[in-house]
Amino acid sequence: MKAIVPEAVMPEGYAILNADDELVANMANKLDCNVAYFSMDENNALIAKHCSKGGLAAIAENGYITICKGNWKIRVEKIINIPLTFRGKAAFMIQNILPAVLASFIRNFDIGDIRLALETFIPSPVQTPGRMNLLSLKSTM
Repeated sequence: MKAIVPEAVMPEGYAILNADDELVANMANKLDCNVAYFSMDENNALIAKHCSKGGLAAIAENGYITICKGNWKIRVEKIINIPLTFRGKAAFMIQNILPAVLASFIRNFDIGDIRLALETFIPSPVQTPGRMNLLSLKSTM
């Protein structure tokens, strides 16, 4: 069922796949489009192979969100500076941010704009009501 969305990508488009999940990563074998991968593991073998052939990926590398293409890398932002990661403690949010950064990059958003969006999207009852809201309450005792 998860393969339906990547299979619907047009040939000139990109499917963004999780290289840390073998079942998801293997979907690339049946796709007729470009593929970009993301990984929490900066040493992910699939990403290394993909990028050695000029491929595109995003990784969590040495405390940064990093975009890789071929043999070059762009450090987008320090993970601890991205409020949604709760200073890097919310790994699942990093996993969500990596494909979002890739999608933005693929759509030709400026790296500075991507960085600014990551730095200024703050989980709060206003921006993310009921989701990842950290509230500080004073005790009345």
